[in-house]
Amino acid sequence: MADRFRGTPLAVSVRGRRIRGQAFVLLAGVLLLCYASVLVTPYAFLDDYFILAEGIRGEGGTRTQVIASGRPTYAFLLHLAFHAMRDIGDLRYLRLLGVLGIALLAWSFYRTLVFAGWDEYLSLLLSVFVVTMPPFQVYASWATTAFYPFAALAAGGAVHVAERAFSEPRPLLRWGLVGGAVLLMLIALTIHQSAAMFFWVFAAILLFKPDATLPDTVRRLLWYSGIVFAGLILGFGMYKLGTTLYEHALLPTRSHLIQDVWEKALWFFRYPLMNAFNLAKLSPKRWLALVVVFFIIGGLIQYFRGKAGERLWQIGIAAALLPLSYLPNLMIAENWSSYRTQSALTSVVVMYAFLALWGYSRILRRPTATLFLTVMLGFAALGSSLLAAYNVDAYFARPQLLELNFMRGQLTRQDLTQASSIYIIGAKWQDSIAPAVRYDEFGFPSSAASWVPRPAVYLLLRELSPERSSLPLELAPVDGPVSPPPTALIVDMRKLSSLR
Repeated sequence: MADRFRGTPLAVSVRGRRIRGQAFVLLAGVLLLCYASVLVTPYAFLDDYFILAEGIRGEGGTRTQVIASGRPTYAFLLHLAFHAMRDIGDLRYLRLLGVLGIALLAWSFYRTLVFAGWDEYLSLLLSVFVVTMPPFQVYASWATTAFYPFAALAAGGAVHVAERAFSEPRPLLRWGLVGGAVLLMLIALTIHQSAAMFFWVFAAILLFKPDATLPDTVRRLLWYSGIVFAGLILGFGMYKLGTTLYEHALLPTRSHLIQDVWEKALWFFRYPLMNAFNLAKLSPKRWLALVVVFFIIGGLIQYFRGKAGERLWQIGIAAALLPLSYLPNLMIAENWSSYRTQSALTSVVVMYAFLALWGYSRILRRPTATLFLTVMLGFAALGSSLLAAYNVDAYFARPQLLELNFMRGQLTRQDLTQASSIYIIGAKWQDSIAPAVRYDEFGFPSSAASWVPRPAVYLLLRELSPERSSLPLELAPVDGPVSPPPTALIVDMRKLSSLR
């Protein structure tokens, strides 16, 4: 495959102009079809209700919490987006923006692969496979996470600027580019720290490109690490400033660094890595993770060039990128490996599986190997796209719409004019009407979160009877006694499970 590499800037430019537009249109079309159900279905999910209600009322509680988390850029973007919306149906436009952001990220990923010397069709198929993994299914389905792909995109931009600085001989321009790369990394981190670790996905493409040597890989790794850690130091400064201003808005586990490193390492192997090595499977199995691990190790041994010692060093570097791609979550006390935090980690694993597959295919002749890998990736991309389309419909769009209509139905079947207040009994996560529940994402009923029922009812009242939207709302205590006032209208979400 190395003979396909065209290293000159002129060749890359000519090639880029020839394929750039077609590739983006194709990727955008595939993803719009794949994630169509979340774009045409009017629903909200979890934080969407709370932030939308805040935006309509002109409140800013979410903004302070997000700033306290070290994400002021994200706070600004949320403010702009949600304050422009009037009802739940408008959330579809934000989800559309998220899907387009995923398409842009896939296009950038594809272009990086081509630049590194990989076949155009392989690069296109691998890009589709990466952005239809579970983390991106969450990004597409949850309006609140619509800006996360742009954090990953900014991180990818930081890699490209860092790569240009790496080969720039003029000191002044070189350090100017370094400053630009660090700034892009800071922007990514202040949108979402986990998504910003997508830096290492782009870095892995360039570190392990077909013609890379061990000395070249080591030099690039050190160079990229300097960029990332400079950004992380600045990002940590933003986080400390945010917690100084609004520490009360954060959970203690999110405002403190880890104390038990060994326990954190075990957690990393048991949960985030387990999920990542299960690829698209939502119910992770240890045996499958082990199969994928051994498949990747065996294939990478075949893919890397050089003596046995050099190959071991390269495998060691590849292994080091796994915790680096999940570093922000490994630094805090909280142990919660939700899929929205795993986009970089899962994508690094997918990239390694691709390199391993190419390593195994080297036993074939070159044209046959390329054809074999293209066919395999084609089936993988098709399968992951179909599975993603099913997941976003079965775990997000359909159950969330049914849940919203169930709440709406209870409000319309009773006389709002006679109610002095509304008494809400929340659901439990076991009441989910989805095929299963994974974290607070796939299949999780929104009304099971204590902060959702009040804003959800408020938004529905604005839709059904605006003059009654100021009715007092009371939420029954979790696992506590249910004692609604005599004249209250009751919304009982415990009956949600009857819709299964």
